[in-house]
Amino acid sequence: MAAKRGLRQRVAIGIALLSILIVSAHSVAIYVVTDDQEEAQIDDVLAEEMESLLLRLRTDPNAPLLHSKRLASYVVRDPTERASLPAYLRDLALGMHEIIVNERELHIIVRALGAGRVYLTYDAEPHEERLREFLWLLIFGVIVTAAAAAALGYLIAGVLTRSVTDLAARVGRLGPAATENPIAARYVDAEVRSLAQAFDAYTARMAQFIAREQEFTANVSHELRTPLTAIRTSCELMLADPRMSAEARVRLGRIQSGAEQMAQLIQSLLLLARAPTAQDAEAVALHQCVEESAAPLHEAMSTRHVEFANEVPASASTHADRGALDVVLRNILSNAVAHTENGRIAARLRGGALIVEDSGSGIDAADLPRVFERFYRGSDAGDRPGHGLGLAIVKHICDQHGWTLTLDSEPGRGTRATLRFAKSVEFDQKFTLP
Repeated sequence: MAAKRGLRQRVAIGIALLSILIVSAHSVAIYVVTDDQEEAQIDDVLAEEMESLLLRLRTDPNAPLLHSKRLASYVVRDPTERASLPAYLRDLALGMHEIIVNERELHIIVRALGAGRVYLTYDAEPHEERLREFLWLLIFGVIVTAAAAAALGYLIAGVLTRSVTDLAARVGRLGPAATENPIAARYVDAEVRSLAQAFDAYTARMAQFIAREQEFTANVSHELRTPLTAIRTSCELMLADPRMSAEARVRLGRIQSGAEQMAQLIQSLLLLARAPTAQDAEAVALHQCVEESAAPLHEAMSTRHVEFANEVPASASTHADRGALDVVLRNILSNAVAHTENGRIAARLRGGALIVEDSGSGIDAADLPRVFERFYRGSDAGDRPGHGLGLAIVKHICDQHGWTLTLDSEPGRGTRATLRFAKSVEFDQKFTLP
């Protein structure tokens, strides 16, 4: 849906339209009254001239007729003489007339004189020309008034909506700690203050909800760590026992792998449970971070005959939350391993972005837009373990830290994950491996 005009624009347009309506109505009224007055004045002058002419003709039938630039008079003593009149006069009845002759307006008065008639015509075209000029002047005035009203309306609307605009800007900057600085106290207008109070109440409820959710997630994660630590420790001790049979070792390996996956999930939940802060960020050596994230997957890579190449320069680093980056990379790499067999996975740096590419089965085009949805598993997931939460958690962590993660894939040819950081990648020799 297309965005609507802003409140300031709508107020300005409303003021301009109202001004145009008022000025136009006033101009039309002035034009109509002026036209009527001129028409009435012409008719009055014509009637007076006719009375004067009739008086002279009754006194002296041979009195001279009126002929000037605008006035013309005609007399017929007998109805049979009407043929000598101009064609536009012959059929006119007694009284006042207004006709157009050769695109010129004529006012005509016809009066009886014995058995004959007297005709007096007045050329009103100069008056009509002045009236047309006056009309154009009114139209110009309406246009100027509309422009001035629009400009003035925009300024007035800016004053009227300044508080609302300021409120919108402050609401846009609200964060999880917004309840510490209520915004309603900044406004004196009752309407805007009421709206600001509603926003304050809403943000307070949201902050409480987020706090409860984070507290619950953190508590559950901490409670799960204790039994998981016991399971992992027991598995390590039992696997170190040389008397353990091969079949038992396989089963213990599965238990240990499940415990490792659960530990990673708990770490992800802990990251989600707290909002990132500036103190969490540190200088992270990207090559080393990739190595450590890939280390738990080496056995799975060996089993699936996958070659792993860490091509990230040893001197490359960025400012980021190390724990969050480790969770993101482990998920990306574990997905690459799960979809690759008898192939290759490579991590490299290109254009300031960390890229992980695999030569695996790829992702179907229909599944690609939905891979970041919670609990969504691709059409080729089959019996592979997982619940469809890994990439959803990764996407949430990236959003929290201002990172962007994009996936490009082609079925049968592999997948490329591109991770761009909020801070630029730098090259520092202190991170160079010996």
